Amino acid sequence: GKTMLLRNIGRTATDQRHRTAWDVVTIDFGTRGLDALRTFPNTVLAANADDLESVTRALRYLQGEVARRRSLLVEHACADYEQLTTREANLPRLLVLIDDFQNFGGIFGGSVYGSQVPEIELTTLITTLSDASSCGVHFVIGADRRSSIRSTMHSAISSRVVLRQGDESGYFDFGINIARGTMPRLPAGRGFWFDDKRVQFISDANMQSSGDTSPAELSSRSVAPKLPELLNCDVKSSFPRVVVGIGDVTHENHYHDLAKQPLLVLGPRGSGRTIALQWLASQTKPSQVKQVRSTTDVADLKKDDLAIIDDADVFA
Repeated sequence: GKTMLLRNIGRTATDQRHRTAWDVVTIDFGTRGLDALRTFPNTVLAANADDLESVTRALRYLQGEVARRRSLLVEHACADYEQLTTREANLPRLLVLIDDFQNFGGIFGGSVYGSQVPEIELTTLITTLSDASSCGVHFVIGADRRSSIRSTMHSAISSRVVLRQGDESGYFDFGINIARGTMPRLPAGRGFWFDDKRVQFISDANMQSSGDTSPAELSSRSVAPKLPELLNCDVKSSFPRVVVGIGDVTHENHYHDLAKQPLLVLGPRGSGRTIALQWLASQTKPSQVKQVRSTTDVADLKKDDLAIIDDADVFA
């Protein structure tokens, strides 16, 4: 009943009575159990494990949003979110729902991304989580066992719901006192609240909004929309300052000055590496572009030429 509990919390935040007070972000590392919230009007961003781009974009959005709100706290000399809303009227609370957190590392793992990437992303999320509550950003995280959650995250989230565990040790890990051989046979959705209170948390509730208009008929606000397949970058700078791409969250151009630093484009075959080199070359005059295939071509380079070396790992 873990995913159902997260869905019901999200449904409450998207209810007609709360639409102007809450925005919702969902990150699903499981089997798209939170997709039911995707079409609700104040779901501003939804990410799924099978789309790494969307997960990365969601984490960057949360990191930027918490930083923005903390800056507003400093700017208005406010101690917390409640004080800030007296200065910034249009600043809804942000509810972040993360399901199946135990799969977090696996999503960012693999030889392509490098073994350090999961740790870097996790550190970023923990830092965001620790700074979030004071500025109106609130997390509900679902995981299958205690060991899936870092100790630093446990300290940042004091409230917890412990649903049905597979064995007695699962309850012992959470400090729930159960006599040996008396493991409770809990139905789905029933568990422990603040260690000792046994509560039926959720049932299979209708996911429709309580208002007269269904969520599918309402327009969804998009804070960080998915990038289109084809991008048209507005190249306003002159070579050797080139546009290397568009930011996931802001969609702003990112520039690189080739006169100050050479550029290394990394990626396996089929990753778009050659297309990236072609895009960089398209921002200068064709006569300035020199494709280097061997050391002999290097000797022919002149001042202000753009040297393009593809497949540098087999450069001869």
